[in-house]
Amino acid sequence: MITQTIACPYCKSTFIVQGNPGEKIDVICSHCKTKGLFRFPDETQHATPINVSNALDIQNLTFIYPKAEKKAVDNVSFQIKKGEIFGFLGPNGAGKSTTQKVIIGLLKGYNGDIEMLGKNLKNWKNRPVRKHWRLFRVSQPLPKTHSTRKP
Repeated sequence: MITQTIACPYCKSTFIVQGNPGEKIDVICSHCKTKGLFRFPDETQHATPINVSNALDIQNLTFIYPKAEKKAVDNVSFQIKKGEIFGFLGPNGAGKSTTQKVIIGLLKGYNGDIEMLGKNLKNWKNRPVRKHWRLFRVSQPLPKTHSTRKP
């Protein structure tokens, strides 16, 4: 059994969770009611086998911006299967954009394992990830009461 203190990415309140290595649990912040999923670290760093049928396999990704006091991404693990549509959801400051920037090679100096199409990104020269990775931005049209034109 693992006991770990975690912080809400939205309101920064901390609370204690318990679980087994590799277990995923649903969490709800008692302060702001933000819902999320927490995965307890495996006993070994590579307990989840890297699978070539996954287009992207992220294990224990952690990133800290230079001169920052806290981690922008903290122990994130997930897989995206080939052909799967995947989206990042979460409040501002949760690390969604940072995770994507690490994956496509705009940010270096991360900890953890990132494999794309069965190959570890740390072994890719010049990170040709961008040709395999498509980022789409969903935007909402402005209401008719707003205008982008100058009066």
